[in-house]
Formats: sequence, structure tokens, C-alpha cells
Amino acid sequence: MGELRSYQFPVRVEPSVAFGLSLSRLVTVGTAGVVFIVMMTVGGVGVVAGGSVVLALLTVGMFVRVGGRYAVDWLPVWVGFGWAAATRNNEFYSSPELTGPLPDTTLDLPGELFGLELHEFAPDGVAGGDGRRYGMLRDTFRDRLVTVVELSGQDFLFLDPDDEQARISAWGAMLDHLAQAMPELVRLQVVHTVGAATAGHLDAEHRRHGGRGSPATADSYRQVLDRCTHHAQEHRCLLAVALETRQARRAGRQAGGGLPGAGRVLIDRAVAVEDALGTAGLTVHGWLSAAQLAGLLRGAFDPDGTHHVDAEPAGQDPAVAAATAGPAAMVDQWSAVRHDGGWSTTLQVVRPPSRPITGDFLQHLLIGVPARRRMSLLYVPTSMHVAERRAQTEQVSSEAEQAVRARWGFSSSARDRRAHADAAVREADLVDGRAVYRVVWLVTVTAPDPAALDAAVGQVDAAARRCGVELRRLTGTQRQAFGFTLPLCRGAR
Repeated sequence: MGELRSYQFPVRVEPSVAFGLSLSRLVTVGTAGVVFIVMMTVGGVGVVAGGSVVLALLTVGMFVRVGGRYAVDWLPVWVGFGWAAATRNNEFYSSPELTGPLPDTTLDLPGELFGLELHEFAPDGVAGGDGRRYGMLRDTFRDRLVTVVELSGQDFLFLDPDDEQARISAWGAMLDHLAQAMPELVRLQVVHTVGAATAGHLDAEHRRHGGRGSPATADSYRQVLDRCTHHAQEHRCLLAVALETRQARRAGRQAGGGLPGAGRVLIDRAVAVEDALGTAGLTVHGWLSAAQLAGLLRGAFDPDGTHHVDAEPAGQDPAVAAATAGPAAMVDQWSAVRHDGGWSTTLQVVRPPSRPITGDFLQHLLIGVPARRRMSLLYVPTSMHVAERRAQTEQVSSEAEQAVRARWGFSSSARDRRAHADAAVREADLVDGRAVYRVVWLVTVTAPDPAALDAAVGQVDAAARRCGVELRRLTGTQRQAFGFTLPLCRGAR
């Protein structure tokens, strides 16, 4: 049996536009320069006094951090949230009798999620033409088609080191293959949902998979189920793939053109993704139909309702499913969002583990917390020429900074040395033909009331720290962040 291999996340680098400064800080520096020039040119006690106050405020905004950000970086968030609250755009109520009915396939969703359409295809004559139905979400503003598959895999806790390493290598090879062979798939999103398992769901699972032992064994297992009903959890793993219809325009025209042609292209790519998932050791349970997608979205807004991703009424019209997929009401607040079935808040992973980790490093966050939560990892592939340009720029900047430090006698910190080594490794990986992904990592926690929500957030944050992950509660953008953890391939530009 081989040894368990460890991995190291690269050092997180603050996003910047130039000179290590964000756009807001660059604007602040320019404004401060203009104010200083006006002070020196005009002169006068009043001008100098007023300019000094403005310069002091700009300096505070430039260098003082509030909640992990520089104060000036909060300005767009404060203005946006304040304007939405003043105009009541932070509130959403589904009122078709007042606003008029939407088109049959359009989802009635709040805010930035508006513009999604729900379609269903049962193709013939393509790789997936086997009678299955594929539900598709059309993002009309971004010109994308999204479909979702449910999958599962064996827990790493029950794998030996060789099998665990093989699964991890296969997953990385699959990401490389999808980025290089199918560039029109511009988003991959893994969504892991955890919620309380209902008694009916446990009974259904027992009837489906039980009955392999003696009557005494079956009775004993039934007693265990009865006792653990209030503590059992239901885990689901979904993978959403997004097709950029503009990049697949030629293939879409060959498949018939229009939305049906783009749908056939997406189904063909979905079958290829399904084959790749099989080689990665994951079990595919099927692509969700339109009714299942509607139930999935509805369950996110109303988690205590009767909607379930497996519950699909026979012969349900996708138009009916689209009409019931959105929330009845949703109110965005500064640090949380209130919706049909309770309250939710979204946290962002701002710092991955700094120490070497193994493939099961997230076990405390995935299975060790009773809180209802939804973890989303959005993979955005970067084109090869853009990744190479960024890697070369980062490598040159790191070498230049080290040369300047050596010339002026400044020592390099361990973080600087790690960042330089990471840049060299990233450039070497690109030379070897490895794909580069940008990852957006979010966790949404849901509870029935604000007090329970704060307790659940504390549990999730404690579990994340045991995994070596640092979470930060997003503020001012909770409604957008809530939508980013839904399997819609949203959350990155």
C-alpha cells in the first residue's frame, strides 16, 4: 500500500490592476493627487484646510481595512446596497396577478437571476438520444445553456491511499480534458448540499436498498432508522455545466440551428462529460429533467417544503414547473437574506489551507456539521494564451521584486518565497499542457430564524477552521451570493 500524498495550495495573491492596487485604490490615489495639486495651486487657508480634510479621508480609505477589505473598496457595495434599500429593489414578491403572467418558460426569480428560462429536450439522433429527458436552463443575458447532473462517489475515508490518489489524479485529468477538448463549456460548478433527511426519504431508501439480511437484522436496522430520524442528514452532489452558445455557433448550425440546435450540442457535450465522470470514479445518477430542476430551485428557496429533486410528477409540463420554481418572497438584508423557508447567509472562502493537506481535508465541513448548508465550487477555465501571459507576468514581477529587495538590502519573507515558487510551478504546468481554472468557492448556510442562523454559521465556521479554511461572511451582496451557490454557473465574470 502506497503512502498518502499531500498537496499544497498556492499563496493567495490580492487581486490588483497595477502596482498591487485595486481599481478603487488607484482612483483614490489619482483623486488625492488632483486634490494636492489644487491645494498647492490655489492656496488660501480655506482651500488648504478643506483639502487637508479630503486628503485625510482619502488616506484612511486607502490604508484602513474594514472587514478584510480596504475602506475605499467598500464604497461601491455601500452605494449599491443603499440605493437598493431606498428604492426597495432589495425586496422581491411573486405577484403574477399584478405584474402579469410571464412567458411559459421564463422563471420568476429575483434580482440578478431574472432572465433564466427552463426548457426540456428529449433528443433523437444524437449521442444522448436514448429516451432520456434533459432539463436545460437558458441564461438569456449571458447567452448560455446550463444542464445539471447528479452524481456520487465513494467517500475518501474508506479508500486506501492508492485508490484515493487515483481518484484525485483522474479528476484533474478530467478537468484538463474538458478545458482543452471542449472550450465551449465555459463553466463547471460542483454543488454539494446537506440537509436534514426526512423520515419518508429514509423509509424510501430502506425499501429500495434494504431487505438483504434476516428478519432479525431488518428489524434491528428499522429500529436504528427510527431512532436516528431526527439526526440523519441527506447529502447530494450536483455538477452543472454551461455551454457558451456563441462559441458553439458552428456546431449549433450543423445540429439544426437556433435553440434546438444549441440544445443538441449541449446534450452531446453532456454525454461526453458523463463518460469523463465515469473514468474519474464517479457514479452518474442521471441528468435532471425540467421538473427536477424546478424542484431543485424551489427547494433552495423553500427548504422545508415538500419539493425534492427526485420528486417528478408523471407528465408534468415544463411550463408548470417554471411557474412554481421561484420564491414567493425574498428580502435582501446587509448580512443575510430572508426567503420562503427561512434565512440564509453566504460565506466566501477567502483563504485555503496554508499547510499541506490530503484529499479528505474537507471531511469536517462536509459531514461534521448538523447545519443545513450548500457548498459551491465554480470552475472557470482560462484560455491558454491568457494563462501563459499571466504566468509570465507574475514570474517576471516576482523576479523583479526579489532583485529590488536584494539591491536595497531587504530580506524576503517566507510568503514572498512561496509566491515566487508558486509562480514558477504554475508556468511549468502550463508548459506541460495543464489547464488553468479560476475557482470561486462559496458556502450558503440556511436556518429557520436569525438566531438559529447565527448558531449555524458559527458551527460551519468552526468546522472550516478545523479544515484549515478561512471563511468570511459576505455583506451587502447576500442576494447575489445566494444565487451564486445555486447550480446555475453564475458567480464569475
